[in-house]
Amino acid sequence: MKNYSNSIGIDISKYYFDAVLYHSGEHARFDNDQKGYAGFIKWLLKHGCNTGNVLICFENTGYFSMQISFFLFENGYDYVQEHPLQIKRSIGFRRGKSDKTDAMDIARYGWLNRESIRLSKPPSRLLLKLQQIKSARELLVRQTVAIKNQIQGFNVVGCKDVSKVACKALKSVLGTLEKQIAKLEAEVEDLISQDEQLSKTFELCRSVKGVGFVLSLELILHTQNFTCFDGWRKFAAYCGTVPYPYQSGTSVKGKSRVHPASDKRMKSLLTMASISALRVDPELKLYYKRRVDEGKPKMSVINNDWFRLTKDYIVELLEPSNYPSYLGMALISQKLKGFVEENYSINKPNFEKVIDHLPANPYFYYRRANAELKQMHYYSAIIDYKIGIKLNPKNPYFLKGLGYVCQVVKDYETAISSYNQSVEIDPEDSTILCNLGYCYMDINDFSNAINLFLRSLQIEPNKMSSIIGATLGFYFQFDKLKSKAYLELAKEQKIHLKDGFAGFEKYKEEHWSNLFVEYNSTLIKMFEEFM
Repeated sequence: MKNYSNSIGIDISKYYFDAVLYHSGEHARFDNDQKGYAGFIKWLLKHGCNTGNVLICFENTGYFSMQISFFLFENGYDYVQEHPLQIKRSIGFRRGKSDKTDAMDIARYGWLNRESIRLSKPPSRLLLKLQQIKSARELLVRQTVAIKNQIQGFNVVGCKDVSKVACKALKSVLGTLEKQIAKLEAEVEDLISQDEQLSKTFELCRSVKGVGFVLSLELILHTQNFTCFDGWRKFAAYCGTVPYPYQSGTSVKGKSRVHPASDKRMKSLLTMASISALRVDPELKLYYKRRVDEGKPKMSVINNDWFRLTKDYIVELLEPSNYPSYLGMALISQKLKGFVEENYSINKPNFEKVIDHLPANPYFYYRRANAELKQMHYYSAIIDYKIGIKLNPKNPYFLKGLGYVCQVVKDYETAISSYNQSVEIDPEDSTILCNLGYCYMDINDFSNAINLFLRSLQIEPNKMSSIIGATLGFYFQFDKLKSKAYLELAKEQKIHLKDGFAGFEKYKEEHWSNLFVEYNSTLIKMFEEFM
């Protein structure tokens, strides 16, 4: 922080602003336009204030303070644009107010906090354009919702002859609004594509499960492309997703609750994103189910889900030191779940840098292990799965991954142990039960294998790998009647299995799995005997 000799408070209104020097109390009023800004600079120089020795402070008043912030930034003056409530609560008890006294209070706030205060800077012109388009889109969306509700109301309670004419007029307007919304969204995409870093951030945000076009744009605008928050915790607090304790002494022991002072728009969007992510992300779904079973309120768990999403997926964007180019390269690949095979050799060193930077995040090891597994680097995958399990021992997906890769390398003892631990955590995962069944079949324990295949089919009756497993298990136990019955069931589920073993080969190509490879000769024999 510079060694400032004075501070200036500015109270801004629509047509003019008042400026006060803190030490001398000098006051002046200027027009809120370019001519007034030039006069303000002359006034500063007259009182010995230049770009190196003065701190300018004013409240964020939206569009009223936008132009002066650009002017001060472009002319090299240090300024702070503070939230009005922060300044108001720093003043204490006060009777009456005026523009001059408000400017003096703002100058005092700037001077007293000069050593800890964070300097402001205006958003880029590109972000400002995106903000205006976003506001216009929101307005049009609200209008479309109102029109749709009105049409629905007319259809329910209106007179048919009259409502038909009214609905036709409204639908015509609705069509126009929807076309304009599509044009605005296309303009947003075009503007973002003009900036490489902004485009990369937008793509990375949209790759997170539950985060779409609207939320990605809001995240970029609220954080000025992830530059105006010091960390993900502050961003979560700003969005109103952080619970705060409420207790004092021995008598006041309230529940921890989120604070009402937050961005309600962001909180609403993030809540909907969490609900959407719960439907498609198995890890979040498992966490949600476990917490609800423990007695947690559902909305509290959804709030925690967003908190976990923020921490696990967007933390890298919010930390300025964590956002070099290699991070975006590594995490964009295959929507935060590892590497696509053709980019593996390029992204491997980049991902290693990320892990070196955030060594305590188990999900990075999980994603790298999945990538290593796809490349058939089995022992490297085993190491990463084990590190992930050490960091998060209750995650069934880490255990399932370790079980599968150990099964591939024929370490059946470790595979069975990992699968069993995973089943204890998530007994309703039919894939784990099926894989464990094949593991037992590999060591000729057909009874356990059949039981596991049948348990898997109770959860997912049409799971083809379990049906084939049961077919093989009964065949190896010389129960050909049941084996044939399950093979007939497989034929019903997949039409091309009626083509015999060639059809089964086609099924294997469409549904990749190494679990069937060792049983090809047995399957050929079964198809010849039964079909």
